[in-house]
Amino acid sequence: MSYEELLGILREESEKRRLGNRRLYWIIGILVAIQAAGLGWMISTGSESMSNAVVMMAPMICFLGIGLGMSTRAKTALLASVESGDERIVGYLLEAMSSGDPEIIGAAKSSLSMILPSLGEDAMPMDLVQQSALMSRLVLEDEVFVGLVVRSFGKIGRPETIPILEELALDKKSLYTGKQSRMIQDAAKLALPELRTRLAREIILRKVEEVDRLRAEIDGRLGVKSEVAGVSVDA
Repeated sequence: MSYEELLGILREESEKRRLGNRRLYWIIGILVAIQAAGLGWMISTGSESMSNAVVMMAPMICFLGIGLGMSTRAKTALLASVESGDERIVGYLLEAMSSGDPEIIGAAKSSLSMILPSLGEDAMPMDLVQQSALMSRLVLEDEVFVGLVVRSFGKIGRPETIPILEELALDKKSLYTGKQSRMIQDAAKLALPELRTRLAREIILRKVEEVDRLRAEIDGRLGVKSEVAGVSVDA
């Protein structure tokens, strides 16, 4: 199987898993709402106490944290791709950090440790799902790996990453990592201006592209009018 085919499998499985997770959260959310309404009615009628209601709601609330794991097919494709060093796999590696599978997490961590330090300026930014999966795992990781990941946010971060970096740069125990680490703070301080500069540059480039597109449309319309005017004069 070619590397492009492996990437295709990872992309397909990621889309399926995300769709499945959205459906799962929707169903569990409805069940939680129904149970909450029932318990609310029982409390209002005096047939149930508030403390017991909280205990009864706890299992359903915990279900909201459940997601669909990685299929055997996707796991095989990921494990076959981790040694490639290809930047295109970074997003799938970030998402795999929340898979719950020790083998996948270990392989993803090893590959990220190899790829992230050498990311280019045109690296693909992570999406919100990948960022969420990564952040949920950082509290469990050592400061060397966390510092490496945080430093890479300058290249793969997104606008929603800025408040995370701002918090990580503070000289205190972080809510995101559960650590107070000078290494992580320094990485965040370096990544923050890099991310802001990159995002500003992307905004400017989009505006320039919009102006170029509008100019092309205007030129095209003027060209049509000129042709029409020329025909009418010849006639």
